[in-house]
Amino acid sequence: TTAHALSAFLQREFLVHRTCGMSRTLVPRMKEASQDGLEELCRQVSDAAGASVYVGRAVGPPSAGVTVDGCERVLYFVLDPLDVDCKQVSFLPVGQEAAFEELYKLEV
Repeated sequence: TTAHALSAFLQREFLVHRTCGMSRTLVPRMKEASQDGLEELCRQVSDAAGASVYVGRAVGPPSAGVTVDGCERVLYFVLDPLDVDCKQVSFLPVGQEAAFEELYKLEV
């Protein structure tokens, strides 16, 4: 849904975000996964990060995702045809910025 689009998270004033390249091991796994496989991979990432996780393009609704009710941590993976341009955007509540370090190029 558009409520889970990247642009919607960027507009939430109670969240701060950081963008980095995706982990080299996660890019091919996300690109090669079927829709069901991508949903399962989102669940794995969600469990590892303690966050809601979405995968999609920079514009529009996500193509897959897992929402964790009551969780304000969000990871949004932006896929691009070029592996080097695939990005991880991490969102955390204001005041919890120290956790960005543990989320940087998350490996699962």
